[in-house]
Amino acid sequence: MDKSKEPYTDEEKQVMDALVKAHNLFINLERTHSSEIGEWVTSFHQLQHIVNARILRRDYPETFKTS
Repeated sequence: MDKSKEPYTDEEKQVMDALVKAHNLFINLERTHSSEIGEWVTSFHQLQHIVNARILRRDYPETFKTS
């Protein structure tokens, strides 16, 4: 496997870029609740995890099986 290749498809890269843009916009909003940043970051990381899991399933299909 060529480890220097871009890990994301064009579409996945667009999703990741959109997530980062949304994150950067959100963290600049005025806080309305003391726990919203923690909840936001946890959810943001979960979304990144979901997209990144696609790479593992695609590049290592025998180890990370799809159902």
